[in-house]
Amino acid sequence: MSEERDPLGCFYEEIRALLEVAEVRLIKAPEGKGDAAFACFPLAKQEKKDPAAIATELAERIMGKERKWIKECRSEGGYLNFFVDENCLARAVFDGVESKLFGRGQKKKEKVLLEHTSANPTGPLHVGRARNPIIGDTLARIMRFNGYDVTTEYYVDDAGMQVAMLAWGVKNCSEESKEEKMDHRLVACYQQAAKLREENPEVDREIRELLERYEEGETEAVQEMEETYKKVLDGIVKSLGDINVYIDSFVKESTFLRSGEVGRVIELLKPYAQVKDGALCIDLKPHPFFLTRSDGTTLYLTRDIAYHIDKSRRCDIAINILGEDHKLESEQLAIALRLLKQRAPEVIFYAFISLPEGKMSTRRKRVVYLDDLADESIARAKEEVLKRRSDLDDEKLGRIAKAVGIGAVRYNIIKVQASKPIKFRWEDALNMEGNSAPFLQYSYARARSILRKAGDLKHEDIDVGIAEPEERKLVLRLAEFPQVVKGAAEQRASHLLAEYLLALASDFNVFYTECPVLKTMVKEQRLALVDAFAYVMKSGLELLGVEPLEEM
Repeated sequence: MSEERDPLGCFYEEIRALLEVAEVRLIKAPEGKGDAAFACFPLAKQEKKDPAAIATELAERIMGKERKWIKECRSEGGYLNFFVDENCLARAVFDGVESKLFGRGQKKKEKVLLEHTSANPTGPLHVGRARNPIIGDTLARIMRFNGYDVTTEYYVDDAGMQVAMLAWGVKNCSEESKEEKMDHRLVACYQQAAKLREENPEVDREIRELLERYEEGETEAVQEMEETYKKVLDGIVKSLGDINVYIDSFVKESTFLRSGEVGRVIELLKPYAQVKDGALCIDLKPHPFFLTRSDGTTLYLTRDIAYHIDKSRRCDIAINILGEDHKLESEQLAIALRLLKQRAPEVIFYAFISLPEGKMSTRRKRVVYLDDLADESIARAKEEVLKRRSDLDDEKLGRIAKAVGIGAVRYNIIKVQASKPIKFRWEDALNMEGNSAPFLQYSYARARSILRKAGDLKHEDIDVGIAEPEERKLVLRLAEFPQVVKGAAEQRASHLLAEYLLALASDFNVFYTECPVLKTMVKEQRLALVDAFAYVMKSGLELLGVEPLEEM
């Protein structure tokens, strides 16, 4: 393990090496009693000794050996409590920051394919599903930082009934909406078509015929549907870019129809299926799932099976981000893939977002779209920034307001564990003092201001001598960064990084209050701490898709 990449990990490795026992599970030591702990109770049975006696013997043995990272080892009630050498730790953190390797994982051989968003291209993204692209994009950033080769992918449902309704609606319905953005404009046609299809069997027949012709690859039907859905998809991609989400690859559902892969999937699954009212179905209790409709056209799940077989050829790890309402469909997909002896993907399910009634105005009556949320957040951020910085020109005000507003949306969503629901509150998202992106951005801007005043800083010339408790606490928190990012990647839990950055900003602000930086005998050391904080906070914010600001 590289000291520059993960010095705290080196401390843990040294503990394991010096303990010389078969299995070492380190735990967090109680406040003030160490930086890591090891419980000796599991050793008592095999050693036939009291755990406290074992701890005492081990502590004496470890303290008698050559050590780099372990400053002290104490035995207490059957536990070994280890204290890290804070000066050694600080030196390694400073060197890691200087080399730009701190926190970064070694390059890994696994290829990761992370599918997220994949919304039907029939209208704008709405707030309820805003977690999908933000969770997916953030996890991709974190995994890349950890050394994984990650490709993000959007699976375009271009061959579904919804797109056929959209295309029919654009051709046959009047466009009530006058929105400039095409996804907002065309969704009105989709809504009209859906309503008419329910009311009029002839409309339903025409839409089904269009879908059949598209599946068969008829030139006119393909052109009609593709020209329509691409306009909506372009609008969705623009909305994603506005919240700093960028997708590497787009794969069309129809690809697997035209290649014959969907047909092969049906043939392979036929031995497990039966015909019900003309449709092919795998009759699993209590939820059977259909592979075809009675007219022979395929369903989303059938095409999704073919897509996931293709995925398995292109990656070592497949991860899907899905709303909690897709759990049954995901289980059915996994069952089908197992029947075909294929790997099922990892799935991260997320709960939905709600907005308190009356807290947000919207131009639309039925639903709040992601674009509305972003626009409203930027507008509110502008008001907050103006309260503090009336000196800003319009260009700078707009840039800061956008960074604060979009950062507030992303952070307020990612800070909550995916499985837990979110009620989005503006007073939380834009709070300059609490658990929010603006608080983190302001802490970073404060650090950058200190460094600008100080001028050039050379880490290698610093004589490290950590003395104050606030310095030690900040060094230890900084040193946790590589372990936190690694944990967030391996556990697929981006909220762990958000929690860490909040604690880091809080520790830095206490350090800033209690420890003078520019007027002190240890100016260079404290500037190095400020610089390390700025590096880690910037890295962390960028991993969350939040823009670090040089000034606020």
